[in-house]
Amino acid sequence: MTSKLCYKCKEAPANFKNKQDEVCKSCLTLILIHKFKNALKTHVRFQKDFPNLVAVSGGSNSMAMLHFLFTCMEGDKSAKRMFLKCHILYIDEGAAVYGWTE
Repeated sequence: MTSKLCYKCKEAPANFKNKQDEVCKSCLTLILIHKFKNALKTHVRFQKDFPNLVAVSGGSNSMAMLHFLFTCMEGDKSAKRMFLKCHILYIDEGAAVYGWTE
């Protein structure tokens, strides 16, 4: 951890390093959400009027993806929202693959 201030907001102490720049947690979250939105627009073909299926495993990566997707769709008022319809698909394969009952 450093004692420098965040290069973006210039108010909070910088806790994370983004390439050569040091940022606070809230600014890092905004940067990551912005990159996630750009990746969605560039690489994923969402259709605005039709429901889209998002498959998740329940692990930390897919939960982070769901959090970013939710933030893009229902985020704060200052950010530009994405208007899409999404259905989430989660299949618990624990019973079938590993024999888990709970």
